[in-house]
Amino acid sequence: MFRSILHTVFTRGMAAVASLGIAIVLSQQLGAGGKGEQSLIITTIAMMMLAANLLAGAALVYLAPRFPLLRLLLPSAVWSLLTGAAAWVFLQLVPLVPSVWAADVALLTALCALAGIFSNFLIGRERVPAANLTSLLQPLLVLAWLGIPWALKTELSIRDYVHGLYLAYGISALSGIFFLRKEWRKPVECADITYRHIIRQMLEYGAMNQMAHIFQLLSLRMGFYFLDHFSGTASLGQYSNAVAIMESVWLLSKSIAVVQYARISNSNDPEYTRRLSLELTRGTLALTALAVLVIALMPSSLWVYVFGAEFGGLQPMMWALAPGTLCYVLVLLLGHHFSGQGLYRYNTLASLAGMPVALLASLVLIPLWGAVGAALASGFSYAVSAGTAFHFFRRESPASWRELLPGSKDVRRILTLLRSGRGT
Repeated sequence: MFRSILHTVFTRGMAAVASLGIAIVLSQQLGAGGKGEQSLIITTIAMMMLAANLLAGAALVYLAPRFPLLRLLLPSAVWSLLTGAAAWVFLQLVPLVPSVWAADVALLTALCALAGIFSNFLIGRERVPAANLTSLLQPLLVLAWLGIPWALKTELSIRDYVHGLYLAYGISALSGIFFLRKEWRKPVECADITYRHIIRQMLEYGAMNQMAHIFQLLSLRMGFYFLDHFSGTASLGQYSNAVAIMESVWLLSKSIAVVQYARISNSNDPEYTRRLSLELTRGTLALTALAVLVIALMPSSLWVYVFGAEFGGLQPMMWALAPGTLCYVLVLLLGHHFSGQGLYRYNTLASLAGMPVALLASLVLIPLWGAVGAALASGFSYAVSAGTAFHFFRRESPASWRELLPGSKDVRRILTLLRSGRGT
């Protein structure tokens, strides 16, 4: 298990570095306005993927050990294509991106969903390294594609980025097909189980899992569209880079959550799970706070050097993002505590509680303070979600807010856990 966790941490780290490289190339070559337009495209694809993942998402992880690939592939692939078509219709009615990109976003949504089908099936069959590789290919291939105009000394455009996404999602899907090549030769068992039954299972588990993700992503990225509307794509481009840098500290908490989820899922001791989650949350909060402080203290001149002259105002955004970044650690760790016990409804309710706060705060603060207002609005949303999650945690496992205050012992516990993969 721990080998898979280390592999996941490594590949996520590599993907984060590649994503940072993409942000640097686009920011340097296209400026804040071009980076803002790219953020709208990739954020809208992520929004459309929320619908695709009802049948093509994490439900496949649960169903993959229970059904053959060919039984799951047809409904999930058809759903992915239908989602792409529906995305095009939706974007004609609600122009979240400039109309010139609507067809591309729709096609890329379908292609990304198809790639996700194979990745999720690999995870469900416990072939985590192969699934990680298919995911890692996406940012690496986009970065490599963007390097071609630079190498040829030609002008880079957003169209080059979109072409890179086509390449990345397409090769990611083909690599998933390759890794699952033995599955294609297996005879289809469960012949008596109808597609209707399988689709019902996919919807049941997909809807349960997706509701929390829908509310959470809306809270995370709703401000992007308001910021574009009120302040323009250049402001969005600056803000998207600040968000990407600050959210990179979540790599640690997401890696810890993998360990936490595995242990809680395999434990029947409520006191152990309570103590473990509190210890991991305290230690992760301490390490994340240190990382956030380091990033927030970095001078504006550094961001100008990395991203270009139009990105000198990132430091105030970093400070505004800092409290919400810490609150999200609580949401993540407590959410995995609930998931490990099958209490998915608490994750959904915590994410739902933050969404109207994000909406109202964005409408008030973004017209007043632009990108800083967007950062504060997301922070308020995370704070409400974190408070709601802790309320449910206390309902299941009595605890006080003081038990979330970290100490040196908790940090040592985290470091030991990551180093050895063992723990009490």
